[in-house]
Amino acid sequence: MTTDTPDIALTERITPADMVRIRNARNWKRSNLAAYLGCNYTTVWRMENGKIAIDGAHRRLLHQLKPAA
Repeated sequence: MTTDTPDIALTERITPADMVRIRNARNWKRSNLAAYLGCNYTTVWRMENGKIAIDGAHRRLLHQLKPAA
């Protein structure tokens, strides 16, 4: 089975600053990014402020947006 989605273990870390840059590059509010990631505004705020880790599906989805940043 082949997939275009990178393996989570092989993707580089997304920092809170990276996450803000990705969001700002698209002119998205936190609520827009939350909808894309399938979480809520508070979760995005916590990730952007380093309160919780950016991992799993969130990291993989952010990597898909990263080239646009």
